[in-house]
Amino acid sequence: NALRLTNQQLGQAHAEAAVKFFRDISRFASKEELADEDHPDRISLDKYLFLSERAFRQGGETEEAFTFEMSRIGKAFDGLTKEQCLERVENTAKPFYERALNSARSKLDSGAVNPEMLSR
Repeated sequence: NALRLTNQQLGQAHAEAAVKFFRDISRFASKEELADEDHPDRISLDKYLFLSERAFRQGGETEEAFTFEMSRIGKAFDGLTKEQCLERVENTAKPFYERALNSARSKLDSGAVNPEMLSR
């Protein structure tokens, strides 16, 4: 990875940051607001889950280590289960990738991006 962290160090950093991030957000947002999928603080938490999931998957974690790391973050986020975390990751990832795909299509259609650029 870019920071040259081991998977264990990366997991520890994500877990520590998750505790601080949730603590800071929950100071100003109520449980009801954090349950609202459209609330900006909930969106931020879901993006954190998405980025953590990507980092762990790209780091080549074993399934056991991945479960452990996602569970630590879920625990920091008011006791979410791994399954709840992954559901929120999916709900965040799908629109993100749809926008990226639509953007790439429109750029291909306009000539701003060509197939050779995409193959790099």
